[in-house]
Amino acid sequence: MIDCDSVTTVSSSPDSAAMSGDEVDISRSGEPTSHFLADLKQRHSEISVTCDTDTDKRRLLTNHRERKRMRSLNDAMDRLRNVVPHYPSKRRLSKMETLLLAQSYIMALSSLLQDKGSSEEDADEDGVDSDHGGCDDDIEEEEEEEEEC
Repeated sequence: MIDCDSVTTVSSSPDSAAMSGDEVDISRSGEPTSHFLADLKQRHSEISVTCDTDTDKRRLLTNHRERKRMRSLNDAMDRLRNVVPHYPSKRRLSKMETLLLAQSYIMALSSLLQDKGSSEEDADEDGVDSDHGGCDDDIEEEEEEEEEC
């Protein structure tokens, strides 16, 4: 009988282990090392039943992947909450609020960049250097006056 703790860590292909993000420590015999299994048993102690069928094993593996995916998604949402500016509140922004706020923020930044780009084009057409705000003409006139003296 196979213990479900080891089933949640061992995958049938090396690609699936790499995609899941778990580093599988394999001994020379091709089996996961006891240190690796002990670490996973500690992290996944809630799965302590033995598996009798392949269906149970697949279900446990699927549940493990889904928990890991949700954990990763929640971590990404937390990072997004920290980046998007918002009014401080006593409660944490929901996922939907965070996404809508991020969307609005991105749209505002895009609009700002477009406005800046169009104002630079207008300034170039008028002969004004947008980096100096039209001050080049004044500087050149002052330099010419100094040379005359």
